[in-house]
Amino acid sequence: MTHSRITLALLAAALLATACQQAPSDRTGRLLTMAGEEAAAIPNKLDRFTRQLNIADTQLRTNRQADAAKTLALARDTLTAAAKGDFDDFRRIAAWTSISQLARRAGDRDLALTSADKALAALNDVQPAAERPQYVLSLAGELADLRGPEAAIELVNSGGAWAAEIVEPNTRRTALTAFADRLLSYEAFENARTMLRRDPDPVWRTDTFLALANAAPREYLLQAQVNSAARGMGGRGGAAVGERVNSYYQQAAPAAPSFGKDVRYESVFQQNTSGR
Repeated sequence: MTHSRITLALLAAALLATACQQAPSDRTGRLLTMAGEEAAAIPNKLDRFTRQLNIADTQLRTNRQADAAKTLALARDTLTAAAKGDFDDFRRIAAWTSISQLARRAGDRDLALTSADKALAALNDVQPAAERPQYVLSLAGELADLRGPEAAIELVNSGGAWAAEIVEPNTRRTALTAFADRLLSYEAFENARTMLRRDPDPVWRTDTFLALANAAPREYLLQAQVNSAARGMGGRGGAAVGERVNSYYQQAAPAAPSFGKDVRYESVFQQNTSGR
């Protein structure tokens, strides 16, 4: 009897030890997989796409980069298959911009680059051209993060040509000022001058430069830090420099001229489903 009890006790201890050694189930991972499977069945492409982005975002926040990249590929397929009426101009530009953002975080640079190109193509499809400037600044921010300041400067320069077609004077001048200010953040001074010269009034141009100069000290100090970092990289790491400049603009947005619509993921597609 005693021997049997000892045997049973040893068996129970062995079973307990085995149970303790087993890895806990990946609850979050399994739930995210289930969410993705359900999202695939959503018939409305905008609704499906939105959920796929949010699943990818949660995968990124829980350090599942490889899973996020796969989910973003599905989101890309959803968007590619969407008809013109499924996404208006704003949401289509924002959709490609959002995939670029999240793919960059997931480490899928190829998907990020192709998505940014698609966002630019969608922007160039907007008619009339005077409607395009409202999407320029936030998309330029993603290009700076992804490709570096040069890509952002190129887009903002294009935005100036489109802004010149805005009929309403105050809106046109607001756009030109915001674009010039962003160019100055990259120390593209001559580009900023060209931007403001799209308005024919030298009095307005003078006053605008004066206002930007009076607002400059805090911006200049940060830009000096960014330029110092760029020199330390020996001219490399343009995307990293662009990300630092763009990060500043997100933090100091109230001090910078405001214009346009935000096409970033956080502003368009992110849902509050996590209790944050």
